[in-house]
Amino acid sequence: MSTPTPPSTAPMQVDGRAAPAAGTVLEACLSVGADFPHFCHSGEVSSGGHCRSCMVEMDGRHVAACTTEARPGATVRTQTAVLRAYRLDLGELMLAEARNVDGQRFLGLEQLKLDNSSQDAGFMNERIATAVLRRMDMPAARTGWADVTVNGDHAGFFVLMESIDDRFLRRWYGNAEGPLFGMISAWYSQGLNPFPVGYGDPLTWYETQTSVESDGSEIAVAVERLAAGTDAEVAEVIDLDAFLRVGVARSVMGGIDTFSADGNNFYLYVDNGRLTQIPWDLDADLGYPWAYSLAMGVDPRSPWASSPWSTNPPRRAQLRRAPLLRQPRGGATAPWSSSSAITASTAATPRCG
Repeated sequence: MSTPTPPSTAPMQVDGRAAPAAGTVLEACLSVGADFPHFCHSGEVSSGGHCRSCMVEMDGRHVAACTTEARPGATVRTQTAVLRAYRLDLGELMLAEARNVDGQRFLGLEQLKLDNSSQDAGFMNERIATAVLRRMDMPAARTGWADVTVNGDHAGFFVLMESIDDRFLRRWYGNAEGPLFGMISAWYSQGLNPFPVGYGDPLTWYETQTSVESDGSEIAVAVERLAAGTDAEVAEVIDLDAFLRVGVARSVMGGIDTFSADGNNFYLYVDNGRLTQIPWDLDADLGYPWAYSLAMGVDPRSPWASSPWSTNPPRRAQLRRAPLLRQPRGGATAPWSSSSAITASTAATPRCG
């Protein structure tokens, strides 16, 4: 009769220190003083691994420490470059959704958003690009910088951004009565192109951002008009001039992460019955990590021909149906009209600072 093999008592390694392989990986890490976020491990909240704040690397795989069993002989690392970057991104997302106490304001704002400027190591692109748009009377968030400390621990340096919300809409448009749509992040690049077969519900692609609800019919009508309507019919439901001004401005600034390029980083607002565009997250404008020359290589007289819009092969065919390509009517090299060009003087009084 064979004798059962006793369980291994070999410890596990946590950042080079021996830890008892008992309980969860989180408990093993804490037993040797490993320091990393773990929100649910307070005894008052169940450990479900939902927030993913306690992510660690275990034998080359990333796991939630609070729900993963400690294993004898395993090697755990809690402070890799990948994990530190992940925690900054996670903190940004959590803070972006956090609201202040009801009725509480800071400089008139209900919330602020923090951006880790992952595509701009200098933390300047967002600040400059949004200032340019506002100076030319185009809607853009006010920005600044924030050096954030949480409970005495330095959390990082961020670009500080105001939220696109009903307060922002009232300041720019004088109302917040229409629905504000934001992209569902997993479905970016759709823009206002015809919906793929089986995905015709606009709310598959967009979700409302304020208390004004919508079934998405405003977007559905705009998509239909762009595909088959006359210029006059399109102009009834889309503010073409507003789309064009923002699109050309971002092209001149070398933006490749935009409505017109990869269909990303924008909001759609229904202002007095017509869709208009609000740009967002401009840290890839004014030069991208692998394409710094973009900002200097765009000819404003024919932005479609020489901008990043024309060098995006996966989306090129569909992008030809974007609203801004309907003006000027003669094509990319046609003379500009005063209604389609950026005519606002840089000395014009901005609507906001």
